[in-house]
Amino acid sequence: MQSAGSIYLFGLITESKQNLLMQLQQNLTANVDSLGGISFNTFRAYSGEARAAQEPLRFVDGELIEAFLDCSPEIQEECVKGLGAGVEEVKETVEALRRLH
Repeated sequence: MQSAGSIYLFGLITESKQNLLMQLQQNLTANVDSLGGISFNTFRAYSGEARAAQEPLRFVDGELIEAFLDCSPEIQEECVKGLGAGVEEVKETVEALRRLH
């Protein structure tokens, strides 16, 4: 799928990683500044003829998840709190996702 000069990759996430990645995404939005100062939920909100949503539902933004790798060790520690996984395990997961595209 291509739109406005971007290429989007749609993929299914293994059930065992879904909650981890969605919680990581939520933790990242609380600890990482976004471009333009717009919140992630506002940026990824959906509005169509059939429905509208104020925030994404069961959606993982790969670009945001990959930002974890560029965070300082202190921010990474903060972002893995409550995930049930350590920084190294999360790094391995994110690096594996990065290799998909």
